[in-house]
Amino acid sequence: DRRGLRSVHRAADLVIHHTEWSRSEARARLGPPPRAELVMPHGNYDGALPQPAPRDRTRRALGLPLDRPVLVSLGRTDRYKGLDLLAAASTLLAPDVHFLVAGAPGDQPASDLVGGGANLTLLPERQSDQRLADLLHASDGVVLPYRRITTSGALLAALTAGRGVVASDLPPFREVLRPAPDAGVFVPPTAEGIAGGVREFLAVSPAVRGSAARRLADHLAWAALVPPVARAFRELILLEGGASRA
Repeated sequence: DRRGLRSVHRAADLVIHHTEWSRSEARARLGPPPRAELVMPHGNYDGALPQPAPRDRTRRALGLPLDRPVLVSLGRTDRYKGLDLLAAASTLLAPDVHFLVAGAPGDQPASDLVGGGANLTLLPERQSDQRLADLLHASDGVVLPYRRITTSGALLAALTAGRGVVASDLPPFREVLRPAPDAGVFVPPTAEGIAGGVREFLAVSPAVRGSAARRLADHLAWAALVPPVARAFRELILLEGGASRA
């Protein structure tokens, strides 16, 4: 994989990174790009997520409590996402906070997740766009207890839905969330760290968290992110045209 990545990197006319951190990491591991590079943040999901079902209806349908905070983790259940740590953290917060893990089975054994407390619900299947919108709307926030990450569609889905996050203290998360500190809480990737971060997160009203999250989503609209990439494409096309004529 590393050799293949280096080959693609050497052959690329334009290298696009989602964060400044990933650009510096790529340069450290692969060297400077042969021609051009730029940073294009991951955009929001406006227009992609359907209108969600009423919050209480979704909670009742899934057997989730109506009178307690519910935090959700979305996406494939892979080891790098630290969901085993989330399951362990759930036992430290029972019964005050309920957790929902929803996503297609990955390489994280289900036994690592069902070992959580009775306040953890597992939906081990791929979620439709409608279900994704419903779960986000029914939640009070999103938990991203990842061990490592370069970019995160789950983070942008949370921000788009106006949901704050409890996220591992990793550079890509910090870079995206920096403009709106109230949108998230950073935690060490341990059960105790996640539990403490959830308590800190819930100490601020969901309205404050959600407003900050949505402001970030507005800042990450595709209409603002695409033009620099389009300009880079045009410059490459003009360069290639000039080289051909020469």
